[in-house]
Amino acid sequence: MGIDRQPNTALRAVRIARNESQREFAEAVMAKAREMGLNLACDEKRVGRWERGEVSWPTPAYRRVLKALTGKDAAELGFRYQPPQEWRDAEPGDHGQGDAIPGEGYAGRAGAGVVTPAPRVPTVETRPPINGDPAETVEILVMTPEGGLQIMSIPRRTLLAAAVATPFLPATPAHAAGPVPGMDTVDYLRELLPCLASLDQSLGARLVLGTAREQVALAEELQRHARGELRAELLRLAGRYAEFVGWLYQDSGDLPSAWAWCSRAHDYAVEADDPVLAAFVIARKAFVSLYQQDSARVVALAQRARQQAPELPPRLVAYTWQQEACGYALDGDLSGAERAMEQAHRAVEAAEDHDSDAARDVAGFCTTGSLTVWQAWCYRELNRPDQAVNLYEHVVNAWPEHRRRGQGRLLSSMAVAYAEVGEPEQAAATAREALPIVAGTRSALAREELRRLQAALAPYDVEPVRELMPTLASVR
Repeated sequence: MGIDRQPNTALRAVRIARNESQREFAEAVMAKAREMGLNLACDEKRVGRWERGEVSWPTPAYRRVLKALTGKDAAELGFRYQPPQEWRDAEPGDHGQGDAIPGEGYAGRAGAGVVTPAPRVPTVETRPPINGDPAETVEILVMTPEGGLQIMSIPRRTLLAAAVATPFLPATPAHAAGPVPGMDTVDYLRELLPCLASLDQSLGARLVLGTAREQVALAEELQRHARGELRAELLRLAGRYAEFVGWLYQDSGDLPSAWAWCSRAHDYAVEADDPVLAAFVIARKAFVSLYQQDSARVVALAQRARQQAPELPPRLVAYTWQQEACGYALDGDLSGAERAMEQAHRAVEAAEDHDSDAARDVAGFCTTGSLTVWQAWCYRELNRPDQAVNLYEHVVNAWPEHRRRGQGRLLSSMAVAYAEVGEPEQAAATAREALPIVAGTRSALAREELRRLQAALAPYDVEPVRELMPTLASVR
């Protein structure tokens, strides 16, 4: 027996009262999300699923946007939170510790009292690793219906079943027996990814890695029981998560694992017949190669990425040119780096001129600001720190506050550039801004810049540098 589904007449009434079609309401949701600094995807199909009752309880980000847009909370809009079927069917006393039933097992670690079962959205960390007995217990942080965080300890099988608490399809072939995923599951996986990316920016890779790996395992398991486009979408999501895991390993300083997970992501992209995802993952492998100091491979992979499809999203094209520029810079080729970076800026400008939706672009993070940072990096590699400083100063004040990890790396790189142009006091002051951010996010890439800064400041015997050096020496 599946989750009860009834048409959401309350939400439909609100939409009609606003004199909007489903498409217009979806556009209003997207506009409000952008206004709130959130990257959410919404179209008329999603609004239709809401109104048909196929989504009984949207994820927290959508609930916040809908309330801001309509002035009504989720319950007033006709949504109803329903725990997974196995939790509703269980007999009293059957629930193991942490089975999302009010009481000690679920809320005991986060606070006393009875709580409402939370939606199945792990938001920060899972452990142990994904390999192991499916019956083992997994601890995750989940978001409650009120938007808070609580620790939850559940069996792996319960986690998997909770994510697929949708009706089984009739007449499932014997070879495909098992939980049949639905669009709710796809939505869950799709909507969690930007949440994890946001947490990575503010908290760092170490607190996100476990949860991201669990989503790869979840999508991998679910695709076995899906067919057609649903299976292809699950493979794409597995690829997106695997690529994200690769990034988390890279930012943790584990380049071999980063390469391995990007290779796994590429396998998913090929199986899903998704050339855009394949191109993105190849470009990501070029980025890993950059930190392995392999300039020839960086350039070759960046070029190969652009060959994956006749037409790629403009920001992805820009990202491939960015990698190629960095490869040329690593090789000491100034003209090659400048030509490639010019192509990157043109591609981003084309995206911005046509109001390309960054949230729907797999490389939506590639903006004029991020390209400027990497252009500065190229000039530093090419022993032109004065040009790097000019670019850093141009972009630093406009850097988005929510991209904390990137801000830490930007300030660390900027401090190195100041030291290289003979401004040690400014380098020390900039480093002091970077240090607390880097300490919070633990970015290995930023920490490497701070180690370079220590060497760049070594020749200077001035008070701000003397005061800073013990702190820099402690960076590991």
